[in-house]
Amino acid sequence: MYQRLIQTIAALSIPGICAGLYAQSSVERPAYVLESLQLSRQSSSGHFINTSTRLDVRSTRLIDLISKAYDTPTLLIFGLDSKVAESRYDILAGYQPKPGEAVNSHELLRGLLAEQFHITAHLESRTVAVYAMTVAPGGVHFSTSAVQSGRIDSDDHSFAGYGVGMRFVATDLSDTMHAIVVDRTALSGRYDLIFTWQPNMDKATNIAIIRQAAEQKLGLVLEPTEAPAESLVVDHVELAQR
Repeated sequence: MYQRLIQTIAALSIPGICAGLYAQSSVERPAYVLESLQLSRQSSSGHFINTSTRLDVRSTRLIDLISKAYDTPTLLIFGLDSKVAESRYDILAGYQPKPGEAVNSHELLRGLLAEQFHITAHLESRTVAVYAMTVAPGGVHFSTSAVQSGRIDSDDHSFAGYGVGMRFVATDLSDTMHAIVVDRTALSGRYDLIFTWQPNMDKATNIAIIRQAAEQKLGLVLEPTEAPAESLVVDHVELAQR
């Protein structure tokens, strides 16, 4: 069941899932200053560093850049041609905050995508199968972080987040599990959390393994359910050619 939002949302600066969209707007917003951008010659994932002062990505798919910018799982991003979605980029950019300026790394990435790819999009609410992420009865097994600029390093067998919010954790786990994870923890801070697992080629088995590891090592429960989720529908994008 789909419910299209009444209007396309213009450029906001609110962090969180699908926040900060997407129409052409005269609103001035912070963005990374581009140093280099080119189509990647690699076919496998490189690395992704996104802080309040630095963007350094190698061999990263456009759909993953959009996912990171808007804290939206790739499973909830629609409207991209598969060739466009899978196009990979190497990007270097930086930002020098003004004295006392508080900037969000996701907002900086959103600004760069708007400038370089001219993305416009809208939100749609869909009721879908999800894994609701909540705190286990015994509480979480990780600590509040002193890091203000979040960073996540993850692959098919491990997750390490430093200075990250729980929405960002849910987004990254969604892509790792190939299933939609939504944050229901009510945790509003930034945290450092690390856990590993032994991956399995079978998707259902792998999800079960990750769920067990997340609960045992992090104190996070991933419970299957159905819930409304905001999806991002891309109306327009222009591939950067450099």
